[in-house]
Amino acid sequence: MRSQHFRTIRQVRLIAILTLSTFIAMAMLLWPPMVVAAASISSQKPVRIRVRANKVVAAWTPIWRYFGYDEADYTYMKYGRRLIRQLSSMGSQPIYFRCHNLLTSGPAVPVPKWSATDVYTLNAAGKPVYNWKIVDRIFDTYVRNGAYPFVEVGFMPEALSTHPHPYQQKWTPFNKQPLFTGWSYPPKSYRQFGQLVYHWARHCLKRYGKAEVSHWYWEIWNEPNIPYWHGTLAQYCRLYDFSTAAIRRAIPNARVGGPAIAGTGSPASVRFLKGFLLHCSLGTNAVTGKIGSPLDFVSFHAKGQPRWIHDCVHMGITAQLHDIQAGFLTVAGFPGIRHLPIVVSECDPEGLAASPATVTKANRYRYGSIYAAYDAEIFARSMALARKLHVRLRGELTWAFEFEHMPMTPAFRTLAMNGVDLPIMNLMRMLAKMHGSQVAVKSTGSIPLAAIIRRGVPHGSDVSAIAARSRHALTVLIWNYADKDVDNSSRIVNLSVTGLPGSLSQAEFKIYLVSKNHSNAVTMWRKLGSPAHPDAVMYDRLRKAGMLAQFGPTVTAGVKNGRSSFAFPLRRQGVALAVFRW
Repeated sequence: MRSQHFRTIRQVRLIAILTLSTFIAMAMLLWPPMVVAAASISSQKPVRIRVRANKVVAAWTPIWRYFGYDEADYTYMKYGRRLIRQLSSMGSQPIYFRCHNLLTSGPAVPVPKWSATDVYTLNAAGKPVYNWKIVDRIFDTYVRNGAYPFVEVGFMPEALSTHPHPYQQKWTPFNKQPLFTGWSYPPKSYRQFGQLVYHWARHCLKRYGKAEVSHWYWEIWNEPNIPYWHGTLAQYCRLYDFSTAAIRRAIPNARVGGPAIAGTGSPASVRFLKGFLLHCSLGTNAVTGKIGSPLDFVSFHAKGQPRWIHDCVHMGITAQLHDIQAGFLTVAGFPGIRHLPIVVSECDPEGLAASPATVTKANRYRYGSIYAAYDAEIFARSMALARKLHVRLRGELTWAFEFEHMPMTPAFRTLAMNGVDLPIMNLMRMLAKMHGSQVAVKSTGSIPLAAIIRRGVPHGSDVSAIAARSRHALTVLIWNYADKDVDNSSRIVNLSVTGLPGSLSQAEFKIYLVSKNHSNAVTMWRKLGSPAHPDAVMYDRLRKAGMLAQFGPTVTAGVKNGRSSFAFPLRRQGVALAVFRW
């Protein structure tokens, strides 16, 4: 009996060892980082995410398909063209690009925070000379690659500026010289500025055709509530009236709007937005003398406030969500306007893309998957907030592009560096795979909307999800976000789905992942020694590491009575896209 007892114990131990070995082998197959960081798996309970695929919440709106940048002349350069082509090829929905300096005077030699197109000069007789060569190159690049311009009408040509000297700013992140120079002032003549805008819009109509330009946005100026506009609210409204009248005279069905203010987090910013909306509703139009001004969409900006504390980035998501909420509430307060589309035409973790992380340490979030997790949080919470306040959120524009002719250093806020995609780009690839209708999701790891707006995620992490259902697919975007930029723990996600077609017995299932060690070229760049100028072999490895990659193999998921489930670990600051296809 005693020897049999010991044999039984040995058998139990052997079974336990074999079971553990099998688990580790499967983990290595599906997710190598899980084994490396096994000790860091959170002791918290697994997160249960339930998706009701047959309960529609709203139409799926691809609010992420808007991008922008300061340096207009980067558009048609080597890596600029490549990036536009890549973004435009993601999914079937249209993509928009917004850039500064489309009307700025000077040669087309871009540097961070500056470029020019030189569209307007005066001849010896003081008559206007229009030159569309450079701005055509910019718009041609968009159109040829299947994208649309989000036309920002600005800035002031030197020959029209009330304070033309000094004109070109000499600012850099290192010298801190004045940024807002002659290009930021009101025109000497609003009528002449209106004529410039009219000839520009008419030229675009002739060059690209009515069907093409009917899709464009025309946004008047940028951030007129701060020194981007050295004028008053009344002067901005006058500029708006002359600009929109000129655009509509050339293109009667053009989509016009504004005011693209810098944030809505302060009372002064809200007053500016309210004053503009009041002018469009009840004010006297400076051109027609009638009541009201044309307004097809409302735009404002929203920014976060990351900080560098104890050698670590702490994101400022509450500041950005407060801006978004205040903007939505302001628009909702105007019954005749609240139905209009809203575009948050700069929607970013912080305010200055051209300030490198080597200068501003808090900007180091740009390097990692936290940028992707943060933006997933912002997009989803904004959509929920818009539904709650009954406003129409059309888009949130990521102010990030690329910086041409720079060393391979992920210091600026970019989507790609010299053609190598950063982790944030892979969030866009995930979102591009989501179509159809937004369906109901509940997560036991999710922080309530009001709480995250009020205090962010200072402790623990937020594990939330959104889902979209199309005819033959269900996509679930899941993120594990925390304000503090650490990624040393993971949560087990138990994903369950109900409401799949009742006739299904199985579905294809796969997961895409962005994390520290997955779909992340920056991690590879560091492994290669952080080369400023990688050779051809290194560059090829970086390009491959920057693409969106699957997490484990594609498998066949069993479906019974419209139900299916899966479990997997998700690292902090990671984003996963689960795809069911049948």
